[in-house]
Amino acid sequence: MPHTLHDERLDLVSGLLLNANATSVLDLGCGVGRLLSRLLDYPQFTLITGIDISATALALARSELRSKSLSETRLTLIVGNFTQPQHQAQVHDAVTMIETIEHLDPARMSAAEHTVFAHYRPRLAVVTTPNREYNPLLGLADGCLRDSDHRFEWGRARFRAWPPAWRSDMATHCTSVASANRIRSSVVRVNTHSLSASEFDRSTLAATRG
Repeated sequence: MPHTLHDERLDLVSGLLLNANATSVLDLGCGVGRLLSRLLDYPQFTLITGIDISATALALARSELRSKSLSETRLTLIVGNFTQPQHQAQVHDAVTMIETIEHLDPARMSAAEHTVFAHYRPRLAVVTTPNREYNPLLGLADGCLRDSDHRFEWGRARFRAWPPAWRSDMATHCTSVASANRIRSSVVRVNTHSLSASEFDRSTLAATRG
C-alpha cells in the first residue's frame, strides 16, 4: 500500500511522542484508531487511551486493534465528546488531536481548549489540522473548505495564534507536513508546557480582554 500523507502525519506525531519520552497518550477524536495502532507497536507507551464521539468508529477500532491489544491492558477506548472532560480517562503525559479541531463549531473551541489544557493538563500536546494555504492547489476558491464537515480551516499564522493561552505561557513549535507530489498538507503544533487550571483561565481571560 502506498505511503500516504496521513501516514507521514502519523509518523511525525509518533516520532514526536517517542522523542519526548511520553509513556502515556490520550488521543482525542481517535476515530478508527490509526494512531493508536502505531503506538501499540512501541513498548514505551504503557497507557494508550482513545476517545471518540462515534461508537461505530470505536467498534471498528476495537476490531482492528484486537490482535495487538488482546493480551495487554495498555489500551482503553472511551465513547465521549472531546470538548468535555471524560473523568474515566486517567492522567496522561501527552494529548493528541489529529485532524479533529476543524470539525468543531468555533463556538465550542474554548470548551475544547479548557478540557485539554485545564482538565487533562498534559506535559505535551500535539495538534494537527489541514493547512488552508494549500487549498488553491486543490482548485478551491478562497473561502471554500475541503470537506463539508469542516467548520473552519486555518493557515499557519492563525494556527500559531491558537489558543490564546499558548502565546506567552507555553513553549510551542509549528511545522508543516507535505511532500512534493501530495498537496493535502497539515500544520502541526506542539505544546511543551501546560498551565494549571487557574493559570489557563487567567491567561484566556486576559487575552480575551486584550
